[in-house]
Amino acid sequence: MADSESRDKGKAAELPAELRYIQYEHALEKQYLPSIRALISKDLSEPYSIYVYRYFLYQWGDLCFMVLPFPSCSFVSNS
Repeated sequence: MADSESRDKGKAAELPAELRYIQYEHALEKQYLPSIRALISKDLSEPYSIYVYRYFLYQWGDLCFMVLPFPSCSFVSNS
């Protein structure tokens, strides 16, 4: 238990202090897609294809937001 708590605290220390929320825009899909693919392959437990996410983005894009670290606001992370 203590080991998992120390891991969680280490991860929390790596998170940015502030985040910026940007509403998804279809016109910027080419800019967003590499970050979405990286998130899917690296951090999400459900192995849905990019097409499932794109369907949701096309149907309910007004409900979708990109969360970016502030002040850098870069879309693709190198980590």
